[in-house]
Amino acid sequence: MNENSVDYTEKIIELYKLLWEDFHEIASVQFRKYKFTAPQSMTIRQLYSTPYITLKELSERLSLSKGTVSGIVDRLENQGIVIREIPKDNRRTVRLSLSPEFIEDVDFIYIKKGYLSNIFKDTNLKDIEKIIYGLEKFHSILASNIKSYHSNENEKQE
Repeated sequence: MNENSVDYTEKIIELYKLLWEDFHEIASVQFRKYKFTAPQSMTIRQLYSTPYITLKELSERLSLSKGTVSGIVDRLENQGIVIREIPKDNRRTVRLSLSPEFIEDVDFIYIKKGYLSNIFKDTNLKDIEKIIYGLEKFHSILASNIKSYHSNENEKQE
């Protein structure tokens, strides 16, 4: 790796971090319209994308302690937003999901996509096409490298 590659790598990591923070901030603003705190909105977004997750899995995905996540889930359950389910085949496990009523009431499609449509409404089509091309190319590079990482990992285990 030459010196320029290191500069590009640092810039890509910095931009990825900034974009991730921007997406979270925009989503948090959208959820504040529903009177949710940032940790509650993170919990709701995670439960929306991965229903029937366990408390342990949820706390790992949110990078929060199990006790903190448990408190958030308790408050959301009391509001009728979260449902705790205990599977009959494993009584020690508790699965978490969003209530059907909540999913019906909250426009997740707008929260996930609407703000981007609104942001891009005054953006030049050529710029949007460049963004899409760059993101697709970045995904392609990452995906091809993931395959090689898995191959190398399998070789090391043998």
